[in-house]
Amino acid sequence: FGRRNKRRTPLDNLNFLKTASVQLAKASSMSEEELEGKIIIGEFVRKEIPEYTEGYEKLIEAVGGSKV
Repeated sequence: FGRRNKRRTPLDNLNFLKTASVQLAKASSMSEEELEGKIIIGEFVRKEIPEYTEGYEKLIEAVGGSKV
């Protein structure tokens, strides 16, 4: 990855990501020109979804099995 992007070492990759990254909250107040070439990072979507074990227990109950 680094060689293809003209960054020789893993440290060069990390430094690039550090300088090119912008938090989502900060990016919302920046202009399009300031965001040119930047990578926006952060939490874009937050969904409340049931845990796997909860869904699994519901499935077992639905098919009539005993609770695990």
